[in-house]
Amino acid sequence: MTRQPVPGKHEPSTPAGLNCWPCREGEFFASPHDSVIGHALVRYGEYSPDEVRLLTTLCQPGDTVVEAGAYIGALSVPLARRLGPSGRLHCFEPQPDACQVLVANLARNGLAQVTVHAAGLGATAGEWRVPTIDWRVEGNHGDTALNRSGAGRCAPVTTIDALALPACRLIKADVQGMERALVEGARETIARHRPWLYIENDRREGSRPLLTALFDLGYQVWWHLPPLYRADNFRGAPLDRLADVVSINLLCAPPGATPPPADLFPVTDPDQWWKDLPASCPPETGSTMNDTDDALFHLAARQFGRARLDDARALLDAILERQPDRVDALYLLAEVHETADRDTAAIACLRRLLEVMPGDREVSLWLSGLLERAKLTEAALAVVASADTDPAGDPELALAHACLLDQLGRVEPAVARIDAALAASPGHPGLRFRRAMILLGQGRLSEGWPDYTARTELDPAFARPAGAALWHGEPLAGRRLLIVAEGGHGDAIWAARFIEATCRQDGDVFLQMRPALATLLADLRGLSGTVSLDADPAEFDLYVPLLDLPGCLGVSDAADWPPASLVARALPEERLPALLARARGRLRVGIHWAGSESYGNQHHRAATLDDFLPLLAVPGVQLYSLQKGPEQAVLRDTGVGNLIIDCDDDDFSETAALVRELDLVIMTDSALAHLTGSLGVPIWNLLDICPYWMFGRSGDTTPWYPSMRLFRQQRAGDWRGVMDALSAALAQRVARNGGAG
Repeated sequence: MTRQPVPGKHEPSTPAGLNCWPCREGEFFASPHDSVIGHALVRYGEYSPDEVRLLTTLCQPGDTVVEAGAYIGALSVPLARRLGPSGRLHCFEPQPDACQVLVANLARNGLAQVTVHAAGLGATAGEWRVPTIDWRVEGNHGDTALNRSGAGRCAPVTTIDALALPACRLIKADVQGMERALVEGARETIARHRPWLYIENDRREGSRPLLTALFDLGYQVWWHLPPLYRADNFRGAPLDRLADVVSINLLCAPPGATPPPADLFPVTDPDQWWKDLPASCPPETGSTMNDTDDALFHLAARQFGRARLDDARALLDAILERQPDRVDALYLLAEVHETADRDTAAIACLRRLLEVMPGDREVSLWLSGLLERAKLTEAALAVVASADTDPAGDPELALAHACLLDQLGRVEPAVARIDAALAASPGHPGLRFRRAMILLGQGRLSEGWPDYTARTELDPAFARPAGAALWHGEPLAGRRLLIVAEGGHGDAIWAARFIEATCRQDGDVFLQMRPALATLLADLRGLSGTVSLDADPAEFDLYVPLLDLPGCLGVSDAADWPPASLVARALPEERLPALLARARGRLRVGIHWAGSESYGNQHHRAATLDDFLPLLAVPGVQLYSLQKGPEQAVLRDTGVGNLIIDCDDDDFSETAALVRELDLVIMTDSALAHLTGSLGVPIWNLLDICPYWMFGRSGDTTPWYPSMRLFRQQRAGDWRGVMDALSAALAQRVARNGGAG
């Protein structure tokens, strides 16, 4: 198979949804949801600096280097800079999403001395498969591996020997289990040029075959275990809970070569595994690994980084049997438990840590977050309050303290804590945003909007259009305004009323549109047009984030701003009557129990299908499921499909057409609640103990949606009490209407 290079000077591009971050080695497009490499670039401004230092020492300007598994280019950029314009770097990356970001990062840094090969490397040419990457989803995306027949896209695989390189100084490989195959496919290149080899070797099952092959080639081999993150990082950011993750690599030198200064352990036997090194075995140039438990800990950290949670837990348990108060082991074990959804065990680890380190900031914040997620809000407040003792102290502690006070309904103390913290940390976006949410929730709209603008500073996905000025509500005077999409679908539906008001300005107003809302919002009155998420901002004079509109328009009373008129797409002619006919005279009631998983407060606001099943006991009612996405499978698995009609997964406009024909919709807060309320259809909205600001903390109505009735939890997580009250109200509704209304 021929190789697939993307040679020469790369054309600049911006990967969708990724921001560009200034870092020590250059500028990088990266996702904060990429839990290892992206996390390092975003938080620390660098990735594995010891590895960078070693690799750039091994090569000189003008050399030729092969990098297998280049991913997004965190090591490619410094390597290419080292090689200079006269050198050549061959980067291989088979994952198309990562390869796109790699090319963008090389272009961003003006590196033309690189050939990018959209392919993997192995022993022979062929075609494998590689999973896709969603940069919005949390995960170690750099650990994506080729497979023979699994899910994903087709990816070509070639060999290093197929390059027929005239020279090769270094081969660096991070290829997720294909290390031995890569070496086999590079034997001619290795024999001819005797390059340095730097190969990841973190899989015990593949270590012996790899080391045997390297020894057969006559190479000297050392373990190199560089930390991925350092305290003296580019941003000066404090190390987080992944601070002890290391790479497990092999540095391999041809006969007679002298290794550069680095923390190295010699490999003397193919069966040697790095964690089995005796505690008395010193590294050739020094190492921080000076006893067996340290070695076990570093292995546990690496296993955790690879999502091998059971292995990491077993290693940490062994350490803690001997050192029950060892801080780094307790910390990492808490992270392992949390990642495995064992929050109770994680809480126990963190409570032990606070016994060892009373009042520790990061542990207190972490523990309070887990307690709050477990709906133990008073306990969470006690933890944070014990650490937040200085009114002018840490703003993050103050923010957590205020949020918990707010959740417990102690609004005035929450605002007072925020105001004291803002006096010491003016402009802090998290404090400003929380202050806005509290004030807006009290109906103090004019006071809340100015600080509500801080939300865009907290959203890493929000991209400010270049070349356009921010609109503050002044007359447009014939200029072109772009309303920039942000927030969730529900936010956009709620804000549609403000879009129509903005369109009455003397200018051209364009709306940046998400695909799911395109039909629903396209015909808003006065709108000059809609644009896609990747529209060129240079076409506009002004821009405004969607949720800035109420502040720009001076909104002070929700009752003055009725919902916008929305367009409902007609369902197929035969489908809607068939769905409605199945009610057979009963009250047609739509249900929806869980909103988007990406919403930050989803663990509080969402109910479960089981919480809604008591509604089946109310006579004279036909339930219609309006649930979208994965929760549809929950309905099918529950076995009540003959009692609850599944209305399938339509776009919002098609859902609107169905909702218009229902007598009532019952649901937890989500985008569908905003849609139903905007259509004027009766809706009973079930609210958690700390609902979204526009629903306030008391009362059973909201001025934002006149057709909406609110049912509130009285205790955190208590949906049963809500359902008891709702079932009684529904029975009364049926009795009053005598069936469908």
